[in-house]
Amino acid sequence: MVSILNAMKQNQFGSNAHEITLDNFIYFSNINNPKRYRKFFIKKKNGKLREINAPSKGLHEIQYYLNELMKEIYTPQSPANGFTKGKSIATGALVHIGHNYVFNVDLSDFFSSITKSRVWKRLTLPPFNFPSNVADIIANLCCIKVEDPNNPDVVKYVLPQGAPTSPLLTNAVCDTLDKRLKGLARRFHLHYTRYADDMSFSSMRNEFEDNGDFMNELKSIIFQQHFTLNENKTHLQRQNKRQEVTGIIVNEKMNVSRQYVRDLRQILYIWWKYGYETAFSVFYPHYKREKGHIKKGEPIMENVIEGRLNFLKMVKGEKDSVYRRLKSRFDLLRPVVFLDNQTDKDDTYEFVISQQIPKFLSDYKTILEFRLTEKKGIIGYCKIDNREVWPRVSKELQKKILCYSEGLKPKDSITYPTINQLWITLCHHKGKNFWLVSETQLQRNRVVNVGNSAIPVDILLKTWDKEGLEAAAHLFHRYAIGELVVGSPTEIIHSYRSVKAESGRNIVFSFDDIENILDSYELDILKQNITSNKSETKQKEDNLSTSFSIEDNDD
Repeated sequence: MVSILNAMKQNQFGSNAHEITLDNFIYFSNINNPKRYRKFFIKKKNGKLREINAPSKGLHEIQYYLNELMKEIYTPQSPANGFTKGKSIATGALVHIGHNYVFNVDLSDFFSSITKSRVWKRLTLPPFNFPSNVADIIANLCCIKVEDPNNPDVVKYVLPQGAPTSPLLTNAVCDTLDKRLKGLARRFHLHYTRYADDMSFSSMRNEFEDNGDFMNELKSIIFQQHFTLNENKTHLQRQNKRQEVTGIIVNEKMNVSRQYVRDLRQILYIWWKYGYETAFSVFYPHYKREKGHIKKGEPIMENVIEGRLNFLKMVKGEKDSVYRRLKSRFDLLRPVVFLDNQTDKDDTYEFVISQQIPKFLSDYKTILEFRLTEKKGIIGYCKIDNREVWPRVSKELQKKILCYSEGLKPKDSITYPTINQLWITLCHHKGKNFWLVSETQLQRNRVVNVGNSAIPVDILLKTWDKEGLEAAAHLFHRYAIGELVVGSPTEIIHSYRSVKAESGRNIVFSFDDIENILDSYELDILKQNITSNKSETKQKEDNLSTSFSIEDNDD
């Protein structure tokens, strides 16, 4: 088994790939080893906690290649749409379009209902056909030791939620369940699909009455397969109301809610009309309220928008007019939030937006305080939409705040008299965002989106035409960092150099940046005669303005 996993790893990474040793394999095969998993909890929407068991690095590597091996051997039954190549929540929802009745069923404690003995038995059967001793080792590697919630003195071995092998093994164990429920659905002229623990049935007639023949047989099959029906999440949806399967509307066609489209259109409009900073202040509390119970850290707004657009495309189709209109708007705004990706390869940060503390408190409706850490450092603390946020504090500022911490204990709040004169900046580093509090405003050291920076393209073009590329380039930079000085290009350049000398900032800027920005807006007229193409530029601006009309009726 170890040699097979190593061969797979070498096929992926080459002959120099670090091998999985036999000692490690044996170490992680011990199901009673307490160091194999890290347990943590995430909040559900209802406020309850969901237990997640994440495998350690060494065990995760073994499970990953085991999962790749089993995927080559096993293909789930047709009703299964979760964790299967070529299938998704959309393929499952597609089956239920246009039916009078949609009936959704949920299973309680899905992963922890699947014990090691069930995993072992399934691995000895086709198409796996593993010898019993090999199946036992794989089951040990893929299961976890837990206490029985009803009897703390009793332990059991189950599939963990969080291991890469668990989804495939749940589908394999549920093969018999799927076969029997598919047969039940056929007898009652129903359609049946399953996505993990969510099962859906649909029909033109109501076969879903309590204590009816279908319901009685359904409960019997679920019980015989050692699962438990979650009565609180079992509900019938009629055609005269919204029918949903795995979050997708299926009344007449696959669709998302009108609110989903409105939210996307609104944030794109605000971004275009008022800039990235305002859009982020609107987006941030909403995101924390919606996803804060499962997502830690600071969101990257453009990535979230792109993900939601991809979901819209999956549901409505790439040719759908609503999707295409919103995607075209996003494509105009997205290209130059960050032009330079090299910051992800070193220790420098990108500064996305920077605000003085009073504006930050007003925009996000919060109160910021500083707290002493266990290691005698300083960390910021605030709540945004009842979600805790912990901004970092620059080293220079920490030294000054520590002067006011005498006699305080870790986690105590520190009163800093000039807090309203400080700045807070959303920073980007190695694919992640975080807040940073500093004494002075942190300026962008790279070029950002024209729309983000509210740069008037027409003034830029005129300056380039009349004063030359150098003047236009420096004018562009002054707009980008928000320090525009009114005056002639010569005065602007002189002021720019003075600010640079006083601040000591090493501002990196090249003339190629301005061409890249304008190319992203398809303003290639700069390579031709600028003056003779003014009308074309005006038309592009008019079209852009029209395309963002908030009165669009895309629902």
